[in-house]
Amino acid sequence: MPFLKLDGEGPGDPEVTLKQVGPNSFQLLHGFRYQVPSDGDIHLVPAHDPDLPPTAPNNSTDLASVPFWLWWFVASYGLHTRAALLHDQLVDMTQIDRVEADRVFRLALEESKVRWMRRWLMWAAVSMATMALKTRARFAAFVGTLFLLVGLLAAWPLGWLSDAPGDVPAWAPALVVFAAGFAYGLLWPLAVVGLLLIAAPTILVLAVLLVVWLLDTAKAAWNKLRGRTFELPPLLPPREPRKRF
Repeated sequence: MPFLKLDGEGPGDPEVTLKQVGPNSFQLLHGFRYQVPSDGDIHLVPAHDPDLPPTAPNNSTDLASVPFWLWWFVASYGLHTRAALLHDQLVDMTQIDRVEADRVFRLALEESKVRWMRRWLMWAAVSMATMALKTRARFAAFVGTLFLLVGLLAAWPLGWLSDAPGDVPAWAPALVVFAAGFAYGLLWPLAVVGLLLIAAPTILVLAVLLVVWLLDTAKAAWNKLRGRTFELPPLLPPREPRKRF
């Protein structure tokens, strides 16, 4: 098992002990190590210092940085908690490249028994974040190609595309764009699959959350009419910014 206890603590699977220090932030009270299966490198995930404020540099974590509207698919904690803590630590370290950190994250997800499709989609998500930070022009082109493909796929069944002269089918442009997207590597098909699988349920979740917010707002307005204090409910749950240095 590549997740190891700290030196001198003996064998066995390390436990993750967390202290909640904010609505969405935690401190790791006991560190652990991770040994990369492919090359044997060992990375230390140290404990946070509970005697320092959680806002101190790298002294708290939000676990897996998953937007709240995707919690139905991947929660901020679970089998992937240790892998997420490891990835946070690797990203915070200056001596390791983010691409390598993302690769180690994927291996740690596998060791954590995260299912195949889910862990590859999680790797795709962090890899897109890495692309956005390191090569913004490439990321913009990637997203543009992805939206172009989605637009063509939507236009084809709606009849907005007609067969071109020479018996070229209307779906051919979407196929060309999809094939061209492989220039981005393995990240491309994973992003396409992830978008097709997740987009529709996510839109439904957002619609339900909007209805709930409207109902809460209506109740707050009714309280105001009855002479009570008006408290506008937040549309989004509170998020605490993490300080990275």
